[in-house]
Amino acid sequence: MSEDLKDSLKKAKTPAECSDLCKKHPSPVKTIETEEEFEKRVTQDLSECRKAIAENTGIEPDSFFWPWGQCSETSISIAKKCGFKMLFTTEKDAVTANTSPDRIPRVAAPANFADFRKQLGIYSNNLLRKIRKMF
Repeated sequence: MSEDLKDSLKKAKTPAECSDLCKKHPSPVKTIETEEEFEKRVTQDLSECRKAIAENTGIEPDSFFWPWGQCSETSISIAKKCGFKMLFTTEKDAVTANTSPDRIPRVAAPANFADFRKQLGIYSNNLLRKIRKMF
């Protein structure tokens, strides 16, 4: 967070005032790396990760699960350049014929068969999937 915004927030008297300060501030987030530095860092991280998995398992990974589902167009592009073909998000949804391999949703494995059937019913029905996304 930018230093001047931190100072302003310390002086604010109400949550509403804090909210207004954040909304009106021209650059509330302090830049910690340039776009080029970001691309270099992510490329290095993903390349080293892929190499370590291949060396330790003998398997070339082609899938990547974004930690906490956080990704951007830039990071997706980098992952593809590093050799990953399938990129998984934490978005809860079903995989369909229209699902992009760049943004594959996933659903947590249920603890029992009854919960599995419930999920199967929800994610197999387009109307129920749309309702589910609303919550």
